[in-house]
Amino acid sequence: LKGFFTEKDYRIVTSAGAVVLKDYHHFIFIMTPERMAYLLTLYSNMPLDYIFIDEAHKISSKDSRSAFYYSVVEKLSARQTKPKFIFASPNIPNPEIYLQLIPDSVEVEKNKLSTNYTPVSQMKILVDINRGEVKYYDSIRRCLTYAAKLDPNEGFYDLIRKLGEGSKNLIYCHSKARVTEYAQRLADMMPPLNDPDLDALSDEIKDVGIARRIGGDEDACIMKYQPADDGEGILNKIYNRFTTFNESSDKPYNVTVSAGASLIGAKDDITLKEALTQADEKLYEVKKFRKKDVAKK
Repeated sequence: LKGFFTEKDYRIVTSAGAVVLKDYHHFIFIMTPERMAYLLTLYSNMPLDYIFIDEAHKISSKDSRSAFYYSVVEKLSARQTKPKFIFASPNIPNPEIYLQLIPDSVEVEKNKLSTNYTPVSQMKILVDINRGEVKYYDSIRRCLTYAAKLDPNEGFYDLIRKLGEGSKNLIYCHSKARVTEYAQRLADMMPPLNDPDLDALSDEIKDVGIARRIGGDEDACIMKYQPADDGEGILNKIYNRFTTFNESSDKPYNVTVSAGASLIGAKDDITLKEALTQADEKLYEVKKFRKKDVAKK
């Protein structure tokens, strides 16, 4: 598939600020509704032939994200040349209901498909740490079948490391406390990365806050700030770090960044989610005025 995309000059884009959008290619956008709404704001005339909305049932969710779904559908439906909409949702008996969001949509009943079958192949494996056994679930006979014996000298965390070696895995836990405990233990078993950039970031914020990646190319920091600068100090440090990097980098383009901050006082009645939303809104305001040409002169 990768070879096909290269041959047909397709580029996969996950962010509206991607450098590749400045050139002429075919694009496949894989985005959250928020990012797609922002993309349509920046590139209002960019032609789109198809739009697949996965997990379409989230359009009906009672949260702030559902508004972005409506915004995307509304903007694209208002175009003279509309894209073809495909709404996909698991366990929804009437997926055609979402076609009613599109003005002048016709023959709704003829444009739906509902099935009880799943295209996803699931291999269900049960690891019994106490008995030291591995079994798999036979969905045809509906029973567990013995598969292997665990190494008695290895424990739970050794097993997790083996399963995730060289790849990324998602592990669900029963509580937030377990997530923190397991993550810390696994991290303690791994060798240091010795990444100078990460070490510098850690030294910068270790006494005043924390920083974490929240998805895609977006990161969030929660930090103490000095009232005298209204939190602008940390933003200036971020921009200065990027300037220093670009000046010493041999890349033919500048690596750019947009940042937004939300200030929370000790007595403010605001949740962390609301604060992140405020910071995100300010980030996109800054991004509107960011230079689009990143090539070095």
